[in-house]
Amino acid sequence: MNLSDLQKIKEQVSIRDVAESLLQLEKQDGKYKYPGERTASIQLYTDTQSFNDFGRNVGGDIFKLVSHIEGIDFKESFDEIVNFFQIRDVENKDEESSHPRWINYLEEKKKCRYIEHYNYSLISLKGEYLGYAFTKVRVMHQIKKKDDNGDEVLIWDKTLIYGTLNGDYIKCKLEKKAKDTFAIYGSSVFAIQEAIDRQETIFYTEGEKDVNTLMEKGYTAVTCGGSGDWKSDASILFQNANVIVLADNDKPGGKLASTVVKDLKGVVKSIKIIVPMPNTPKADITDYFEAGHTVEEFKNLIKTGDDTESICAEVQQDQKQDVGKKRAVTQKSKDEVAGGPALVFKFLDCNYDEDGNVKSVKQLVHNFEVVMDKDSRFGGKIRLNEFAQQPYLYGSVPWENENNCRAWSSHDDSALFSLIQADYGLKSRQDFADALKNVSMRNKFHPVRELLDSLTWDGEVHIRKLLPEYLGAEDSDYTYQVMRLWMLGAVSRVYKPGNKFDYTIILQGSQGIGKSTFLKLMALDDSWFNDSLDSLDSDKAVQSLTGSWIIELAELKSLARTAGGVESVKRFLTATQDKYRIPYERRADTFYRQCVFAGTTNKDDFLQDETGNRRFLIIHTGVTKPFKSLFIPEAMDDIKQAWAEAVHIWKNEDPQLIFPENCMQQAKELQEANMADDGKRGIILDYLEGKTQVCAREIWFEALEESISPKSYQTSEINSIIAKVPGWQRMKTPRKFPKYGSQRGFQKMLLQTEPEKTTNYSDFVPVPKQEQMEIPFE
Repeated sequence: MNLSDLQKIKEQVSIRDVAESLLQLEKQDGKYKYPGERTASIQLYTDTQSFNDFGRNVGGDIFKLVSHIEGIDFKESFDEIVNFFQIRDVENKDEESSHPRWINYLEEKKKCRYIEHYNYSLISLKGEYLGYAFTKVRVMHQIKKKDDNGDEVLIWDKTLIYGTLNGDYIKCKLEKKAKDTFAIYGSSVFAIQEAIDRQETIFYTEGEKDVNTLMEKGYTAVTCGGSGDWKSDASILFQNANVIVLADNDKPGGKLASTVVKDLKGVVKSIKIIVPMPNTPKADITDYFEAGHTVEEFKNLIKTGDDTESICAEVQQDQKQDVGKKRAVTQKSKDEVAGGPALVFKFLDCNYDEDGNVKSVKQLVHNFEVVMDKDSRFGGKIRLNEFAQQPYLYGSVPWENENNCRAWSSHDDSALFSLIQADYGLKSRQDFADALKNVSMRNKFHPVRELLDSLTWDGEVHIRKLLPEYLGAEDSDYTYQVMRLWMLGAVSRVYKPGNKFDYTIILQGSQGIGKSTFLKLMALDDSWFNDSLDSLDSDKAVQSLTGSWIIELAELKSLARTAGGVESVKRFLTATQDKYRIPYERRADTFYRQCVFAGTTNKDDFLQDETGNRRFLIIHTGVTKPFKSLFIPEAMDDIKQAWAEAVHIWKNEDPQLIFPENCMQQAKELQEANMADDGKRGIILDYLEGKTQVCAREIWFEALEESISPKSYQTSEINSIIAKVPGWQRMKTPRKFPKYGSQRGFQKMLLQTEPEKTTNYSDFVPVPKQEQMEIPFE
């Protein structure tokens, strides 16, 4: 065969055709399962007609996919595709012609020789798989070197190239970005989680070759790269796991293993270090098996071996020696800069003496900012959570060696100020506070937005199915449109805080069906869910919205407890922003709403006012028996896919956040069916009989027989009832009422009399003679 033959086949047969028709792979959540696996790990890329198996770190074209799944060579996979799809005019002559074009492109562009490559997976800070990150390619290239005679000669040497694959090409120059990216090589996130669930050991190694060695033997293994590539963020992947670090037998390997143990301590269920070949310098786990050791010997090694204590002690001793050397070398420079770290001092604004030496550091907000930005102990770790609207600690710091992602605390203030004061001589607490705000503002992140962006929609319908499947709601266009609108409102508030959205969904149904559990799962994270609003008219209620995405009005109690009545409820639920002063701040700030509301109730008469009911979209739950459980992992998978669908709609369809007209009638009927009747209307109507004018206070005291003065929302409610009574109208100006003073009340409209008609013969009605005899005359 030649390249044109291969291209001809690829033009006729898609990667999806091969996966679904030829190989008949099972699809799950937008990916495909490797035969015999419980979790899908194979992702197809229709734009490049390629695949990647993140569970085994294998990728390629249609021929590689068949070879990978069926365990056959290239020639056999070529023949199978040609025969299955009945492709004519091609023949199989040479396997080498299937060499990926991007490798040829790389060798030509970089003047190098390809050795091997590894595809890394991008991981979110929550430990979720986000897709392909980059490709690490090991190549041979020529460098100049002097020989024994001092002459320059060209020799071949190994080096690494980082890039991203794009069809037949590779985009390079990613070295620094790749080093800073949270990405892993080896077993997929799904495989790691399955190993944790089964309480199997997960192996961390130095380098991709060792990962491949272990995975070929059926083990779960992962790496961030070389000895200097470990990311403390990776600890999120190993929560409650049993981890073994297989260390290379050299100082970099021991240091890496010690660092991994330190970062994972308190996160994992168990962890230890094993040096597979302690008597062979620089040997690793691949060397172990190549030396002839069997899998049974390896099983015994991981069962009985434990080098954790000796490796950590050795690394600690080396670090002490390194610190001693550094102190000796830098003592002079530290003295010259008043005792602070020399690297950061170069950027500080200082006072100098006549000889140009540093006398002192200027007490400036700017200097605090420089220290917070550039001191490696806490630089980049002070970030503003845009969703929670507060600074967050992101990573490990000298006073807390945990891999943090939490709200900044007063303890953090004290610890950081103490360090900066001791090392840099900066003393102003107010400058410190201002600098902390400025630095965090420059390092913003939005966790909800990042999570939504990380979701990949599988193209299936999910929003429509949520309520019928999990809460037993009717599967109708009305139910779908309500859920779709509410989810789009939630998405819009994340991507565009303060976006106008007036609707509140009400889940109505019997207790125990799972309404509150459903809403909590919809929040995707427990910390983004809020069910503690007691009332809606306090500053505390407004402040508690910050950092909440899904807010449950549990049993609608907060609506009933709101002192401002129906009008206050309407204002609160439809507001787009809140203005209040955070404690200890100098002024009030405006906070744009990033949340949506959902009520839950088992009552039938919870609506209080007809004019505001359009904002409440009611869903009856438990109409049918739910056939999916909220308490299994698949529930969260479905919910995430529903959010992915909503994000897709928001980003691609420019939806209007208005309830559709064709469902409005059903919404009104449900609202009317749930109107409350507290008896006031009937009492007021009886009192109006025989009256020609009244005011709200008169109704309050005499009709309702209340003894204390009404609040403004109570008089508003009375006025609203009278305004809807036929034959009564609001007075244009205030009038004086006995006992109640000048009030703008209501008056009964007078019946209009018909104008007098002129006599016309057509107005006469003939009267029979019999009736005429009965008319009395005098």
